[in-house]
Amino acid sequence: MILTEKNLVSGFIENRDGKAEKETIINELKAKYHLTEFYTVKQIHSTNIVVNQGGCEADGIIITGKGKGAAVFTADCVPVVIFDKTKEISGIFHSGWRGTFNGIVQSGIKMMKELGANELSAIIYPSIQNCCFEIGSELLKEFCSNGIEVEKRNSRLYADLNSKLLNVMKNHNIKVLQNITTCTCCTKQLFSYRQNKTAKRHFSWIANLP
Repeated sequence: MILTEKNLVSGFIENRDGKAEKETIINELKAKYHLTEFYTVKQIHSTNIVVNQGGCEADGIIITGKGKGAAVFTADCVPVVIFDKTKEISGIFHSGWRGTFNGIVQSGIKMMKELGANELSAIIYPSIQNCCFEIGSELLKEFCSNGIEVEKRNSRLYADLNSKLLNVMKNHNIKVLQNITTCTCCTKQLFSYRQNKTAKRHFSWIANLP
């Protein structure tokens, strides 16, 4: 799936192992969209965000300027893209439950605004949904106090990261252009660590067009 805006293109690659084919995919995207730079990071479930940088430990990448791209890798965590429709400022964030709980997307929004972004839109790509995201009782109080909805079904607890992220966008007046709620865990053609401990990862990406 690919979304193209005036100054940006973004996609979610679901039928290839983004981690294993990283260099091949990056070279394909650079050639197709005439990109000069493309960044990835070592994801550690943190709130670290870098700007025009790759190869370091982080879970968010902001790109400024034309002809640059960035990607994150996910199997159940939420890939979130945020961009300014009028400027070459874009961000992509790996927002698992720790990142969502600790506010990586909020931090990214703040950084992007400090860089001059002011007309932001968002895309939320497939991740584990509340139909499958079971949590232990030790997280219940913390999740609820953080605004992450938790539903009890058959004596089990299921958390909803998607709703939390939608509320973040609403509170920051960010328009969500696409919210793809296909569940990675119960959709067989998607990769899910929760489902089968796979090492394969989806490749979610953004690029500021030249």
